[in-house]
Amino acid sequence: MFEKKNIRNVPVLGIAAFLAVCMLLPNVPAVAADFTATTNWTNTDLYPAVTAQVDSDRAGTSAANLIDQSVGGAWSGGVLGSGWAMIDLGESRSVGGVSIAGVGDYGGRALRTYQIQYGNASADPTVDGDWTDVVSYDMSPYDQAHVNYAYGFDSVTAQKIRLKVEDAGYDYPAVAELQVWSGAAPTMESFNSGPAAASLLDGEKGGAAANPRDPNGRTWWMVDIGPDKAVDSVDMWFHPGYAEKDYVLQYGAANADPYYDVDWTDLANVIGNTDDAVSHSFALVGVQRIRLVSTANVVGDGYGRLAEIEINGPTGSCDTYLEADISGPDGVPDCYVDLYDLGKLGEQWLDCTTTGDPDCI
Repeated sequence: MFEKKNIRNVPVLGIAAFLAVCMLLPNVPAVAADFTATTNWTNTDLYPAVTAQVDSDRAGTSAANLIDQSVGGAWSGGVLGSGWAMIDLGESRSVGGVSIAGVGDYGGRALRTYQIQYGNASADPTVDGDWTDVVSYDMSPYDQAHVNYAYGFDSVTAQKIRLKVEDAGYDYPAVAELQVWSGAAPTMESFNSGPAAASLLDGEKGGAAANPRDPNGRTWWMVDIGPDKAVDSVDMWFHPGYAEKDYVLQYGAANADPYYDVDWTDLANVIGNTDDAVSHSFALVGVQRIRLVSTANVVGDGYGRLAEIEINGPTGSCDTYLEADISGPDGVPDCYVDLYDLGKLGEQWLDCTTTGDPDCI
């Protein structure tokens, strides 16, 4: 009986003591938060910038284009390969995300090495010591880079945000929009028009962040909700009449690159959708980034038209996701690793679900 490989060398008295402890759990007082409602991790504000300043610019471009909420214009630095751009929010804000809308689709005019930095009202854009890094991006060793990106991070108090470009490859640094958020920050593979990916989180479910598809028929959107959030559902709205037929909903960690499929884990794989509004629920996961990859559009006009996305977790979700937090007073994770989690382990102790394994009984 005790030749089962998954209990070999485990003392019988130890197992008995463990199970005895689990029997006492109903008397443990509840300490969890109320998990009966949900938190929308994408409930974020786009801060309007008051002014923008750059180290230099090329003819036909200007700093003002960085904050005009349109990808129709851009700033392009006047120094080959490097430069900086700064935006002033006009007052001190709690900042939790930044989106960069680049110039050019599918690899053109990319930034290879840069820092996103924050400073107070007196921070001088020409003085490096006035700035603190919140994001550091470096793809120069790989001789590649990306155009559009978004970053969520632990909130900082700042009035000014600086993008310091150290390597733009063999080109001039160029950015169409630099957007600052109170929390989650969105991006997308490429832009058709308008305020880049900002419409994904503006609460308007009838609009759309139109995304031209690349030559292989794919396109994607991504939202960075900040470090390790507990997530159990995602709701999406497509522009009416433009529902995506085939798509994959995925999650990733802080270093998940939206341009590389290997960094992502599937949450849902949908074929033949016709609904403008869709919702996906799943077992609680700890994530920082959510990506939607789409390959087929109902009307076949070549554009993906995601209007809005909401990423949800239970109310009281942990500031840091705990992998060992598997249960609580209500049978769901509660931000504590305690006897409730031990009890759940006890309930399934020695259970096995491996089909065809003779030791699995």
